Amino acid sequence: MGPDWWLANTIDSACRWSVPVFIMISGALALDPDRGAKPRKFLSKRVWRIGIPLVFWTVVYVLFRRYYLQPDDDTWNPGIAILTGSPFVQLYFLYVLAGLILLTPFFRLLSVHGSRRLQWGTGLIFLGIGMTDQWVSMVFDVGEANIATRFLPMAGFYILGWVLRDIVLSARGAVLAWLSFIIAVTGTAVWAGLGPGEKPWLFPYEYLAPGVVLASMAAYLLLHFHLREGFGLLHRFYPYSFGVFLLHPLLVYPVRNAMGLPDTVPGVLLHAVIMPIAYAIICAAITWVAVKIPGFRAVFGEGGPRNPHTRPNVKKLRPGAKGPPPVASTTPEETTPPELAGSSAFETDLGSEETTRGREPTP
Repeated sequence: MGPDWWLANTIDSACRWSVPVFIMISGALALDPDRGAKPRKFLSKRVWRIGIPLVFWTVVYVLFRRYYLQPDDDTWNPGIAILTGSPFVQLYFLYVLAGLILLTPFFRLLSVHGSRRLQWGTGLIFLGIGMTDQWVSMVFDVGEANIATRFLPMAGFYILGWVLRDIVLSARGAVLAWLSFIIAVTGTAVWAGLGPGEKPWLFPYEYLAPGVVLASMAAYLLLHFHLREGFGLLHRFYPYSFGVFLLHPLLVYPVRNAMGLPDTVPGVLLHAVIMPIAYAIICAAITWVAVKIPGFRAVFGEGGPRNPHTRPNVKKLRPGAKGPPPVASTTPEETTPPELAGSSAFETDLGSEETTRGREPTP
């Protein structure tokens, strides 16, 4: 727990919000009543988006863990690992999304018919249940998440992603959100390093620990505040983010085994800042190639029928010409380009220009 550890601890504490915010963004998009569809259609599309990648990459990482990471460990049982809903480091997230997707048609009734107070109350109750579950299971070692329940603690983030979606901070509100974020990150780092019990205490890092919850809410609002004018480079990068998520451990573990774990401040900066950028670029390039190959599209969530969001095109009459009023039309040429159709768990309307009164453009 020297300077290198404290630097790694601080960086880790500052990044813990990313998974909750991803779930909040997913909820903001999936629970939008304007994107509604019949439950059967909604779920069938998600089988392509989530179901096929979940099955394929579970098999890949079970084999990767068995024959590369733990070839001599006879105590590890792949079947039990799958039943826990977390067969490998990052794959639990697909199991979380799968459970949330099954309940989305019912949660959407809340966004359609529920009052704002009811939406807030439901989201906060689910979040409170999740925080209590995490505290009891980690601190007192009571119960453990499994394939059927792993999504439940995250449902509060999912619902609050919709509830908070249209809140745009004022400049003063952004300052307060930044202060809250900094306090939450600092509290997480200090709690992990100086808290009671064996060091480091892992509970403060958990996604439903108090500091991470506060940092996640602040980060979600700050991202909306700072990115409401557009996404720039991220707009072109996002179609490959799902591939980065799926592929990166296949790079991280061999590289880390070759380089060894860092034990100096420069080594921590290399592993925590430079290497993730390299992993992201390499995985994005592999994804860019893979989604162009018919046999590989499905395992990256791109195998189903495309239904990109279309922009209305108003046909204008020449000056002085007579005829019917302008009409909106959408043709195949006016749909979102295939390369921007999205490779994320939920389709995103980044090309949408449609807004309703009092609403920001959909993220």
